[in-house]
Amino acid sequence: MDITGTQIYRIILPKFIRKKINSRRLKTRIFDYYSKLSHPHAEDIEVALEYLRTWPVVMFPHCYENISFKVDNNDVLVDVGAAEGNFSSFH
Repeated sequence: MDITGTQIYRIILPKFIRKKINSRRLKTRIFDYYSKLSHPHAEDIEVALEYLRTWPVVMFPHCYENISFKVDNNDVLVDVGAAEGNFSSFH
């Protein structure tokens, strides 16, 4: 039984712990998905998978930049949602 979406899960576990769990689960799901594909991966997919093997998945709210966080050239920004379209329109 998966309780990660339940209210009790949100009440019991602090947000910073839930974020770590969700990051690990996301990473695992991505690797599982690509490992089950029958055809070879494109080079850009392999580059992205290697990046995920090397670096942790970090989840940010839709506020991309603030005083302590700045997106610079050559940074990699991943957003699973629609707000990245708004962000890219201005950068």
